[in-house]
Amino acid sequence: LASFARHLMVAVDTWQASGFAEIARSYLARLTPGRGGACELDGSGNLVVRGSGKAAERRSLRAALAQPSWLDPKTGGPRR
Repeated sequence: LASFARHLMVAVDTWQASGFAEIARSYLARLTPGRGGACELDGSGNLVVRGSGKAAERRSLRAALAQPSWLDPKTGGPRR
């Protein structure tokens, strides 16, 4: 819990000092979009993945937050 709190506070401080663009750059640097692809965040927080020669794929932030990835839908508890 302490580690999470430290990381959260660093992110909040960065956001306040440098704006959201710095947080977005840090997040996007950790993603691997695939061959020749690029990722960006739109104004609503949706992830936009652009592949070479393909139409952009938009992944909804709202839909991603509606179903936590750590939650097992069958058991209702954490995934194992």
